[in-house]
Amino acid sequence: MSEIEKLVPPLEMCKRIPEGEFADSALIWVDRWLIEKLFIDGKEVESICEVIERQVVFHKNKRDMDFHREIFKLYPATVYVRSVWPAPTLQEIMDDLLLGTSDCEPGLFWQGGWHVQCSGKEGYDPKSASVAAMLLWLKINEKGEK
Repeated sequence: MSEIEKLVPPLEMCKRIPEGEFADSALIWVDRWLIEKLFIDGKEVESICEVIERQVVFHKNKRDMDFHREIFKLYPATVYVRSVWPAPTLQEIMDDLLLGTSDCEPGLFWQGGWHVQCSGKEGYDPKSASVAAMLLWLKINEKGEK
């Protein structure tokens, strides 16, 4: 795990962020996929798909978040696909909690792990404040309470 990846929640968690949320995030997760298809007599018989690169990078422009998947190179039997998800920092998550909910003033503290509390709900992670904050954000926003 790179130093920059330690600043954001893991990809699996970021994939749960609804489209359009954190569109201005300073960082994004990027996967580059290699999909190879095997054809016999014009029919696809096998498809091999693998991630060839996964990293957190700086979000350069709005177009980066206008799509979640883009085919960027085509060859007769090989396709490269780029998948993109927002990777919000702790500050961006806390700002969204504060500004996104009318009765929420999020609190962050350490007590045997990171706790983030707001509106009677809590996110907890033993190692990462950004993961604890994202857990709380998802609890509030996946239920449509925002």
